Amino acid sequence: MTLLFLIISNTFWVYQTIDNAVGQDYYIVSCNEYYQDMLQFKQILDSKKSQKEAIEFLDNNLIAYENFQKGNEFIIVFNSFALTYNDEGILISSDQN
Repeated sequence: MTLLFLIISNTFWVYQTIDNAVGQDYYIVSCNEYYQDMLQFKQILDSKKSQKEAIEFLDNNLIAYENFQKGNEFIIVFNSFALTYNDEGILISSDQN
């Protein structure tokens, strides 16, 4: 009986270890894909040099964002990065969070 319990528990442990390894691989792949998508999205928005162009692009494509004014700067915030525009609406910075 003890031998049977040992075999079952070891079998379960091996299965769980393999399952965790596969899950970790899927997680890493999805994180890398998300990061690549973020870089491409950031590159698209960086090409829109004015605040008006960027907001128009975001609104036309129904992309969620937050924005706020901080002194003379207008900031558009996403989960992964933020775009900062000066008081003339010109892109001055694009920072990753």
